[in-house]
Amino acid sequence: MTVNVEQMLGADAEYLLGYNTPKVSKDLLHLPGPDFIDRVMAITDRPPAVLRNLQLMFNTGRLGGTGAGMGTAQTLTVHGRLLASQNTGPIDFGTYADSITATITY
Repeated sequence: MTVNVEQMLGADAEYLLGYNTPKVSKDLLHLPGPDFIDRVMAITDRPPAVLRNLQLMFNTGRLGGTGAGMGTAQTLTVHGRLLASQNTGPIDFGTYADSITATITY
């Protein structure tokens, strides 16, 4: 079954389908990073105590101060074990490498 969307929208078709969002200039974006508070938040009217506490939250935890949790990609070392049942041939110590991609949503 083929649906003609323009026909369904009628007189509003050009208005709805012809919408084009203007590009956002990259100089208007505030990208995350370990200096986010100093670079972006410090120029606001927030009190120093609020900025200090926000920086403390961003710097807490295993990835503290890295900009992690703010949409930036992180590279971490993961240790594991190759089980004998997974071994399809001889693998010398230190020569095995692989990539793991994890998306963590919280």
